Amino acid sequence: MTGPDWKDLEAAWQSLPDESVPEAVRQELRHAARLQWWSKTYFVLEILSTIVGIAAGLWFVAKGDMLAVTLGVAFIFLISAAMGASLWARAQPKPRDEDPVFLAIATASARVEFGLRMAMANLWVICFSMLFITLYAISVDIIGSDDDKRAGYLAITIALGYAAVWLAGTLVYITWRQRDLKRLRAVEQSLKDN
Repeated sequence: MTGPDWKDLEAAWQSLPDESVPEAVRQELRHAARLQWWSKTYFVLEILSTIVGIAAGLWFVAKGDMLAVTLGVAFIFLISAAMGASLWARAQPKPRDEDPVFLAIATASARVEFGLRMAMANLWVICFSMLFITLYAISVDIIGSDDDKRAGYLAITIALGYAAVWLAGTLVYITWRQRDLKRLRAVEQSLKDN
């Protein structure tokens, strides 16, 4: 399961009278409920990507030539780093509060914070990917054949284009979710002030 426990999120959302929870909080909880399927799908895709990535790295290592072994080991490290970043993003305490309104706010905020942590993990994975691409370029140039170089430069171009789109999307997501978190924090503070 990803992020805050979905059963708690659903219970917090459904147990509150509509008028007791500010609209911004209700909107975030409804948004979480609508996207629950995506969160579960993303989690499954992460697991499958990790398995396929490690298998691909091991396949490269098994090929035996120096370039393939170098890339296979680097790929296994890249996948392990991505898995570690994802685990870091998922390691957050469960929100708790006695007051149901503040619990709803805490649950909504925890969901946004989880998304921001996943985005930060993505930024780290992009950095690791850049190191991998750099190692790949150096390896192809030093120990690759002419065929490796032609295919390698095309692979580098595709990987850099993909990483640029991934980076841009992550930065846009971070901007949106920081705005959402700021709004939720303002609602929480206004309720505490009253």
